[in-house]
Amino acid sequence: RNNEIKVFTMDGKFRRSIGRLGDGPGEYRNINSLFPRGSGEIGIYDWSNLRLTVFSHEGEYRMSAVLGMPGMEGVRSVLFVDGYYYIHVPSSPAQNCHIVRLDSSFAVCGGFVEADHHYLGYQDRQLFNGGIVTDTARKCIYEADSYFYGIRRVDPATGKVTVLGFEAPSFYTSLPSLSAPTSSMDEALNLFQKGTNVYNLFMINGRHLILEYQIGYGRGRVKIVYLLYDLETGRCFTIPAGQV
Repeated sequence: RNNEIKVFTMDGKFRRSIGRLGDGPGEYRNINSLFPRGSGEIGIYDWSNLRLTVFSHEGEYRMSAVLGMPGMEGVRSVLFVDGYYYIHVPSSPAQNCHIVRLDSSFAVCGGFVEADHHYLGYQDRQLFNGGIVTDTARKCIYEADSYFYGIRRVDPATGKVTVLGFEAPSFYTSLPSLSAPTSSMDEALNLFQKGTNVYNLFMINGRHLILEYQIGYGRGRVKIVYLLYDLETGRCFTIPAGQV
């Protein structure tokens, strides 16, 4: 939350910071995503400036670009795979998907995971969580978002989207339908917090996906539960993490 990129050794010793707070080249305001760009660079997405910036691992500023697509204030994560950027965004009337692919010149060249129209009113307010992760061994991308309990596998080569099969956890409550924009942010937020929010997605050891659920108990109070999914066996189980 201090909006600073910090570099540590694997045993936790601080090495240096990269970039700094500001609005100029190599500066940032609010970082939503940090991702590897090839083997020698890192990228960040700054939603406050709607800007993607690339640094070397040593902290040298390389380039930046403002992304003017709809919904960019709601970006949760960014990937760079085989020369393409994959942006995880809420849908909009002009863009009916949650993963947008950009080429190296930042032109839109594909979209995956069609948005559920039952929840367009939340997305209009940028109420969108979840994440995307890449699986280099299986040559695919996994996606999870607020409007579905599970995990989707995306084949970037063919565009095929497959839902990984498991039943919704017993604690899961779908968000109340909000199919049209609402004039009140408070109304949208209160409804959003009545459902179980799929908040983030992680991969560990190249085999297990971890899905983070947040169960709302009023504004600012949530119970966190993790679901671990084994990509090799299809088995999964949940891990309670307590209330914060």
